[in-house]
Amino acid sequence: MATAAATLSKTPDVILVTRRDLPLACPPQGDKFWSQHPRVFLPIEKTGEATCPYCGAQYRLQE
Repeated sequence: MATAAATLSKTPDVILVTRRDLPLACPPQGDKFWSQHPRVFLPIEKTGEATCPYCGAQYRLQE
């Protein structure tokens, strides 16, 4: 059985955003990887979490 620490170490980093960052788009404007994939707006307001369908970046809304 895997421990919680082992499970957490396998998950990708989560990018924390605030309401000031809304509307949320990936890749973020000004990001060094801005040309990696088409810019897509992510609906994060209802659930507080969103994952980019292109690159898999995970975002979490901080209240």
